[in-house]
Amino acid sequence: KIDDFFTHALGAGTVIARTAHQPISERVLSAADEYGYMILYESGWCFSSKLKFPEFRDNSLVEIRDMLEIAYRHPSVCAWSLGNEVPYYNHNAAPLEVEIYDWLKANDKHGRPVSPQSGDFSGGTFVKTDICDFHDYIGQATDWLGFRKGLADYRAFKEKKYKEPGLFNTRAIALGFETVGYTWNVNEDKSFVRGNLQHYLNYTKKESSWGAPNGIGCAGTVPLFKAVGPDASNECLAWMGKRVFELIRNHGWWQGYAAWSSTPFPYWRRWTQEIYPTLALPGGDLPPTHPFADEPTEYTVRVHNSRDSVLSGATLKFSLALPGGTEKDLATMEIPEIADFKSFEGKTTLVFPVANEAQLRLRVVKDGKTVGQNYYDMSSRSKKDLEAPFATPPKEAYLLETDSAESVRLTWFLLSKGFGIKLHELKSLEEAKDNSIVVIPYEMDPQGVEISDALMKTLGEKGVTVFMLEQNSSAAFLPGGMNLFDGPLSFSDIVIPSHPVFKGLDWTDFDVWNNAHNGKVVNYYVGPANEAMLACHGGTLYKPKNVGATLLEGKVGKGRLIINQLLAVES
Repeated sequence: KIDDFFTHALGAGTVIARTAHQPISERVLSAADEYGYMILYESGWCFSSKLKFPEFRDNSLVEIRDMLEIAYRHPSVCAWSLGNEVPYYNHNAAPLEVEIYDWLKANDKHGRPVSPQSGDFSGGTFVKTDICDFHDYIGQATDWLGFRKGLADYRAFKEKKYKEPGLFNTRAIALGFETVGYTWNVNEDKSFVRGNLQHYLNYTKKESSWGAPNGIGCAGTVPLFKAVGPDASNECLAWMGKRVFELIRNHGWWQGYAAWSSTPFPYWRRWTQEIYPTLALPGGDLPPTHPFADEPTEYTVRVHNSRDSVLSGATLKFSLALPGGTEKDLATMEIPEIADFKSFEGKTTLVFPVANEAQLRLRVVKDGKTVGQNYYDMSSRSKKDLEAPFATPPKEAYLLETDSAESVRLTWFLLSKGFGIKLHELKSLEEAKDNSIVVIPYEMDPQGVEISDALMKTLGEKGVTVFMLEQNSSAAFLPGGMNLFDGPLSFSDIVIPSHPVFKGLDWTDFDVWNNAHNGKVVNYYVGPANEAMLACHGGTLYKPKNVGATLLEGKVGKGRLIINQLLAVES
């Protein structure tokens, strides 16, 4: 088993493992020496702050002495960790970590770096450190596109705490030893049928927590049918891991990152290449998921050289792989010389053909050989096709006048010019005519929408269809006990894929939209989840109970209520 681990770990391109939560057998250290694989050696102080002093201090010093004695002559041991995610509720904890740090630095003549704890739950408490180890299950725990700000905030906080503005450029090592997630209590459900509303609703009612996400606690970042599928952990980790690790790699002050997994997966090799090209929309981390076809799109290109030698005379080639095995060349750019352990950043403009399913491929070529590569699964559609109605639009409708004149004007323009609908002004919902269609306009500013049960019942009896476009406020009162809740995400799960509104679309089309909200697909969702739900706002590990609808359609008497919270107008 030890041999299998190291052969697979090296094959996956990884270089270091942390003995999470406890020291490890010396047999493992000897094997790591033989394989040339690095070990971050961690003590057994894990989580607990309910400590009995001075006994805990005395036992800890004995353990650290034993740990140093066992591991001292093993060249594979490259650093020390004094524990895992230790909260400092006990005022003795921080001074003890400083004492152990000083003892190790004085007695380890190899001068190996010391982390006071993996995960760094020290908060604002000062402790000595050579390593800042960031634990954040970005992806499963929260929207991955917020990670750029999270990394920047973490860096600023640490530099302020240690009063070292250049902390990560001078001496401190920045690591992310626990990221992504999807590797615990992600269980297959063979009875779940995709597109079965009742099956989905049953999951929305399940208890969900950090330790037991129960499928629905993952559905804010991946589809529920994937989260309960036969290879759920592997598929979800591969899907989100590529994005998270690429994002970290694009921040050059990080020296390493790892998924929380004891099994090295072969596909990790995609992210651990020494020469690695990436592509994103300018000013952020949005990958090329849904560009418009037949028009130029500008991207930021980065090429990372993690070799100990200069990369020169290389070319970056872009191509688009299409179903059926065909591959279309898109562009080529010369890469300037990149020093060892440095990166190049530049711009390129690409034009894509119409493709409902494709893979954008990047290859770094030197002397006729591919030395680094990357890919992005994507679709490219024309604006004309995306804006085309999926059914014959009504000839006329009524647009509700609200306090936001700009929102009314924008909605009026989109419906009249985009779909040829003749619009009439409507001062209030109470004035709606029998069998009419009433549109509540998209609101870019917080506005309170109020539709009481009694009013909706009256509108239903009159055969009125109420269509509410996305609202950017929780100040809303909707019929049936529904309300709007703040919950921005860059993914929304399709509940009923057979519904006509999703014709020609798949779940990947509701992931990372190129809009003003940096990839967001939804800002506010409708809760609680109910039988009218067509698309779902799923939970995350940090907010497992934030579950509701992003698109719903229900009959009310002879009328209909349609609520869309997907950022369709804004995008």
